Amino acid sequence: MFRFRLSLALAALVALVCIQAGFVYWGANRVHAYAQHSRLASDILSELLELSASKQRLRVWASQQLMSAEASVEVRDRLLARMKASAANLKDLAARDLEVWNELAARDGIAVPPDVPKLVAVADLLDSNIAAVQSRLLQLAPLERGAEFSAVWKELNQVFDLARGRDLRELVDGAIARQREAVPIARAATEGGLDVLRVQAVGMVLVTLLAAVVLAVHLGRRLQRPLDRLLAGIQALQAGALDHRVPIGSHDEFDRVAGHFNAMAAELQQHRGDADAARREAEIALRGVDKPIDEYKQTLSRIVGGVKQLAGVIDDLLLIAKAEADQLSMRFDAVDLPALLADAAEQAETLGALHGVSVQLHAPADTGGRPVSVHADADRLRQAVMIALDNAIRYSARGDAVRLGWQVQQDKVDIVVVDEGIGIDAEELPVVFQRFVRGRRARAHRADGTGIGLSIAQAIVQAHHGDIRIESVAHQGTTLHIELPCRRAEATT
Repeated sequence: MFRFRLSLALAALVALVCIQAGFVYWGANRVHAYAQHSRLASDILSELLELSASKQRLRVWASQQLMSAEASVEVRDRLLARMKASAANLKDLAARDLEVWNELAARDGIAVPPDVPKLVAVADLLDSNIAAVQSRLLQLAPLERGAEFSAVWKELNQVFDLARGRDLRELVDGAIARQREAVPIARAATEGGLDVLRVQAVGMVLVTLLAAVVLAVHLGRRLQRPLDRLLAGIQALQAGALDHRVPIGSHDEFDRVAGHFNAMAAELQQHRGDADAARREAEIALRGVDKPIDEYKQTLSRIVGGVKQLAGVIDDLLLIAKAEADQLSMRFDAVDLPALLADAAEQAETLGALHGVSVQLHAPADTGGRPVSVHADADRLRQAVMIALDNAIRYSARGDAVRLGWQVQQDKVDIVVVDEGIGIDAEELPVVFQRFVRGRRARAHRADGTGIGLSIAQAIVQAHHGDIRIESVAHQGTTLHIELPCRRAEATT
């Protein structure tokens, strides 16, 4: 549950960051459009002024040609080329400006200024006007004596200023005036967009920061309470209060930790009771008059048994701790698996006889008589198999049978222990390998047990780079699988 809350908090922060990125992206696109319009307006103004200046220089050239002032043909051609280049650039800039304004209108819901399409129309008239000017200038010759200059000049001005019956000079001058007004407006719009983008970015950063602080405080409080409870439990154990239990009920990861802690405390309390019982028995044996030697031997035997049990539990806990710290000492070698399992089955038969349970060893029929070897620590692997057999025997009824077998599957071997015992409830299967966990049926069947046997077996199997799993049905029995990497023995010879 706490992990879910933490994931939800991280997801909320990621969502806020994504929203912030979305706002910044939207604002950046908007500012980019206005900046693009500002650049286009400035470029359009420059091209209009260049076009007007080139046309004015051509007028001067035409007047010089009429007056036989040796006007240069190269100058005429150069000015005409400039006008054509300016017209082409102006046509492209006007079309791009119209495209930008259409984008702004569609996104921001603003109207396209009427001057924008007018400029496109003016740019379309320039080609025909320049063609007419070029044609007339190519035919222009110096005036003959007695010719009237004003009439010719008037006709030339009409060629320069008219295009398709429209006064191009007035249109160009009007476009220049409008662009001079548009440039500062476009720059102001760009600056305004940048200001809005800055405000949005700062606002989203503050919102994200506030959300992060709120989530951190909330999660910190949710984390502090269970940690305080666990710390109080640890301090109680340090003070010797083994009956202290950490309250549970939050139904989260800390609840499971608290459950393990309580199980450990109960186990310690039980073993302290065993130690106290041994101490009391020793004290009773030492009181009063001397007793027969046999009575002392029986007392010492019981004390030794209790001490061995305590030492075994301590050794088991140390084994698990070393395995979790990746410090479990292993002596790997080629191990004859059938021989190891046969030895384990023979040991288990002795324990089974005490409980009226038979132990059967089943060898696979498809080995062809060839031995199967695994790269393993023989003692550790035998310990894991014996834990599985011990559980199978202890939780079976008299007259039941426990079967031990193995199957070779490509590059691995599957060791299988099957019993006909009490089984495990389905909801308890996910936690059977956790320390100090004993299922409801196990506790009802046998009061003794530490609940760490399967944890040890899992640690050993994982140290062999293997896998251990359990399949069980209540009242029908349990099947335990130990899968290990294997190799055919003859492959190594």
